[in-house]
Amino acid sequence: MTVYLCSFKHFTSKIAPFLEGLSLNISPITVGDAQALLAEGFVSVVGFKPIARMLSEVLGIDVPAKRAQISPVEGDVVVSFQITHLPTGSEIRFFKVELEAALATQEQHRRIRELIKGKRLSFSLMAEVLGKTSVECFRVLRDGSLTYKEAERLLEVVSAS
Repeated sequence: MTVYLCSFKHFTSKIAPFLEGLSLNISPITVGDAQALLAEGFVSVVGFKPIARMLSEVLGIDVPAKRAQISPVEGDVVVSFQITHLPTGSEIRFFKVELEAALATQEQHRRIRELIKGKRLSFSLMAEVLGKTSVECFRVLRDGSLTYKEAERLLEVVSAS
């Protein structure tokens, strides 16, 4: 797991739109929670030195100013911050963004069902591709727990054959 630190605005506008196959679990956290998440090491994506200095003061850890392209993956965590300027000063709020496997889309489910009905995709082939048993494959389709990436793999295999 990699932990990243970046602004909420940067994350939502420059990173999140490109996270295909992942869902985001976003929750507000305290400064203490942010410190704990960052304590074991993190990748800074804070591009401005004054902001990095302010975060260093608030968090009590060194936050390097660094412009970087990142590609978070499933299991990674992003500690994001939002700075609000108030008449009484600035307020910093922190958020924990957990990246989890997204479920298959309705369109992916529809295409897979059509392939099964048309006998172009069998449960034994699904089991082979996904590393599951045929019964487990049946269950993930029935209960909707097939992930986006699993569905993509299945659709790729069938289209390649």
